[in-house]
Amino acid sequence: FGSRLRRASHQRVTRYDLPRLRSGAEMAEQAHLAKAPEAYDKVSDMKLLARFLLGIWPLLLGNVMQWYEFTIFGYLAKEMEGNFFHGSMMATWLGFAVTFVSRPFGGYLFGWLADHIGRRASTIGSLLGMTVATVGQGLLPSPLCCGPSWGGIGVGLLVILRLLQGLCTGGDEAAIIPYMVETAPARIKCLATSIFAVSCCMGSLIASGVGLLLSFAFDAEQAMLWGWRLPFLWCLAPGLISLWGRRHLPESPEFLEWKEKQEQRAQQESAQQERIGSAPVASKGGLAQAMAACKAHAAGIVLVLFGTMQHAIALYQAVWCISYAEAHGLPRRVAPVISSLMWVVHMATIVLTAAVSDAHGKGPLPALIFGAVCCMVGWLPLFYLVTANPGSPVVVGACVSLGFGVLLGLESATSHVFYTGCFPTGARGRLFGTAFNLSAAAFGGFAGAISEALLSLTPTGPAVYTAIGGVVSVTVLSTLGRAQARASQEARHLATAELEEAASAAPHIDVLAEAEV
Repeated sequence: FGSRLRRASHQRVTRYDLPRLRSGAEMAEQAHLAKAPEAYDKVSDMKLLARFLLGIWPLLLGNVMQWYEFTIFGYLAKEMEGNFFHGSMMATWLGFAVTFVSRPFGGYLFGWLADHIGRRASTIGSLLGMTVATVGQGLLPSPLCCGPSWGGIGVGLLVILRLLQGLCTGGDEAAIIPYMVETAPARIKCLATSIFAVSCCMGSLIASGVGLLLSFAFDAEQAMLWGWRLPFLWCLAPGLISLWGRRHLPESPEFLEWKEKQEQRAQQESAQQERIGSAPVASKGGLAQAMAACKAHAAGIVLVLFGTMQHAIALYQAVWCISYAEAHGLPRRVAPVISSLMWVVHMATIVLTAAVSDAHGKGPLPALIFGAVCCMVGWLPLFYLVTANPGSPVVVGACVSLGFGVLLGLESATSHVFYTGCFPTGARGRLFGTAFNLSAAAFGGFAGAISEALLSLTPTGPAVYTAIGGVVSVTVLSTLGRAQARASQEARHLATAELEEAASAAPHIDVLAEAEV
């Protein structure tokens, strides 16, 4: 039996072109299975994770750069306010929020490309657009340096480039997250997929470090005149390196398998129509197909849209909170340090929570609900302490770096694994990408502006806004989330039972290969 299983595994791996079929840890995992099935259990989780990361480094590098580019605007809020928004902090945060308007459209557009052409092609297009938009922002004329005429043109171009940036950011998430979930090793899937969230934090951490570097390298006048351009311009080199790496990235094996089945099904339907002599059935239009897919997976869309509501608000409110403290007495050079520590704590919490979730073996949902409850309960008192002592580095550092960092990490550690599992392979990119980015746009994109407005009503208004989002998220995860998890588990049990029945009824080598996979 072991010999036949090894031959079946080897035939399944080499049936396609191997470099295109498997990538990262998936290729290493299949190689171990093909050589000796018993050797798989002897490979440590860390070695398996290292192989996986080595295979997807272009995605991680590009994602780090994208989130650096996306968040550097927030850390340069004072300079952007003086150069483009005539001293209005509300207008500055609305300029930041413009990016979120285009994110759902990018999620659907690049998600559609990921579902029809491939995950790799979609990631290349999104990164290219992101690089152009970021470098372009560093070259814009501003009213401060070029006068009101050219400055007005610069403001208009800034809005256009921010929209392009949001389009590509949403598109990158719609392709990268399904790719990582589809290629991650099964026994460390939560940990391996959580590296996406870690790379997002890493990009924000680098942006915070760059803000700190600018505060030491330039005085306020130099940073306002020309120093703010440098963080945008030096993104060109890592962007080109990541683009080169993504061009050589193998396609997701799960997507290739799904695409092959779709082609076989189309060929069978065409042959059947030729036999019976009927005319081919006209396919639905693009809009009709999109509406049908949304209707078929409405529960999953609602789950992603409202399940991520609290995290979307809290993440961007944390960034706004640091800017608020800086505007109310926090030393200028202390704010980037506090922000950097928050991202470090955030990353450490993500890794630890995901590793515990894998070891526990209960799936990603329990950790996700636990993190949502902790964030809902703990956010209000921490925020109150910050608003009561905005000029104290100790209080702001403890509440934001430790408190917010841990709460955000608990809630985001296993979220991507769970939410992508709500949709099938052929519709995962566009449905997950649209719902996830729609939540970020509706609840997170305007968190800074809404927090600024609520603060004028009551000091705890922004935290109440986050707590309300927490009630919604916990409710949705506890109802629809549990139902989705039960349905996925029943589907896996049904598929396993069908394969076992087929193997016992017709013990053929191809059936054994399917059972092994």
